[in-house]
Amino acid sequence: MKRKFAVLTLLVVLIPSQVFAQDNWDKYKPRTLKEITTDLAEASFKNPDVLITDSKGGSIVLSADTFPSQVKVVYTGSSQKVSDKKKEIIAAWLKTYGKPQEYLNLFETEYLFTESSIEYWLPVQKQVASFFEKELQKRDKVNLYVAWVGARKESGGIDHVFLVNEFEKKE
Repeated sequence: MKRKFAVLTLLVVLIPSQVFAQDNWDKYKPRTLKEITTDLAEASFKNPDVLITDSKGGSIVLSADTFPSQVKVVYTGSSQKVSDKKKEIIAAWLKTYGKPQEYLNLFETEYLFTESSIEYWLPVQKQVASFFEKELQKRDKVNLYVAWVGARKESGGIDHVFLVNEFEKKE
């Protein structure tokens, strides 16, 4: 019995230290995804902390400020593998800001959420996503704890990358 307790304690201590920004949920400010993409992230495009350009005319913008936010969205139940382009942005952010590259493996699947009828595909930590099937149903209102790590700007538009670190089902 003591051994099980010790293992459980070890997991509780180690898991939060492995994931993004779970040390202080209070820093996640109530915002909308639209507010972040149109107001806050726009400033990052005008004066980026890091700008990575490619030979095809596209660019990746990274910010030291991840705008930790609580956003209210609707869960659609749809999921897909995180695209290689999004993984590239996440990997660049991890490398730039000295985070372990293993964190990239925490984000394998992205889920579709809507906010005011706008669709957002958001990469969700494996540990967090494992609770979706048990706790969420299509059209459930959800409060997500997200961090904006950057965006890719191409001729077709801007693809913002938010990482979901936690969620609460809204009643």
